[in-house]
Amino acid sequence: MNRDYLNVATFHFERYGDGDPARIDAAIALLRAAGVQLLSLQGHASADTTKAFAAQARAALNLRCWRGRGYHTAVLATLDVFTCLGRQPVPRPEALFSHPPTAVALRLTEAGRGSTPIIAVSGRLSSASPTLRQVEAELLASYNQQQVDLPDGQRKRAVVIAGLDCSSYPAGHLGPPLPRISTIEDRAHRAQRTRIGPDDQRVMDQMPHRTFETAGLTDVARSLPTRQARTAAVQPTVPASPARGPASREDMLFSSHRLTDRGVWEQLEVIDAQTVSGHNLVVARALRAHLAEALSTL
Repeated sequence: MNRDYLNVATFHFERYGDGDPARIDAAIALLRAAGVQLLSLQGHASADTTKAFAAQARAALNLRCWRGRGYHTAVLATLDVFTCLGRQPVPRPEALFSHPPTAVALRLTEAGRGSTPIIAVSGRLSSASPTLRQVEAELLASYNQQQVDLPDGQRKRAVVIAGLDCSSYPAGHLGPPLPRISTIEDRAHRAQRTRIGPDDQRVMDQMPHRTFETAGLTDVARSLPTRQARTAAVQPTVPASPARGPASREDMLFSSHRLTDRGVWEQLEVIDAQTVSGHNLVVARALRAHLAEALSTL
């Protein structure tokens, strides 16, 4: 692992491998190979399974885990790099979330005690309802205006780094071409993946992505410095299937525009994880010194 970089990831580890030790070991190996230091994790399993995975991640990867209500989401971070400033509350009304998010306030330790804190968010939007998905996106976007209590008693507006399973599509050509509705064989999925457009015709749902970017949460893929890097960043994270249609980019990393405007992100990689989950691992990399400088001067 190159210690000059901070490696931030999002990963929907479906049902935490159903508790299968071989799949869990393979997932841990993927995370270790990617050098992940901050992870937004999605998945749903029993309390025992999620606790066991958290314990293994801490032992093997030195990642401390904060789990959300219902064990649908979690944030994991190494305390060799970050200082924990406390959990952040779920936006109200909390009951509207189909998969309650997890949010933790962190300080990049090398940025200094007075630096701008990071709210690390893990979320999974509704796969069943575009209407609920939009509400969830609007509520999650409110993290980008939250302040965090610092140890010295100050309150400071934070920046956000969010890893999300959006269950929908990116706007602005930041992914594979949108599928035609007719290519989604499962008729229920057609309703779940689309919304009514301005001409009363169904269109593929890109509204959560638009909502995040309107609220100042930039898709990390958009902010990368070169065309080559942006092309690599927008590869599919979910493979083609008869139910869902063509391969798509549903798992994404967002960060506050105050960070992306500083050009802190250098690379985003989609890593094949199909042997352990139906979703691929997404990893973004930032030079730690550059990120520390940005956070210390925001």
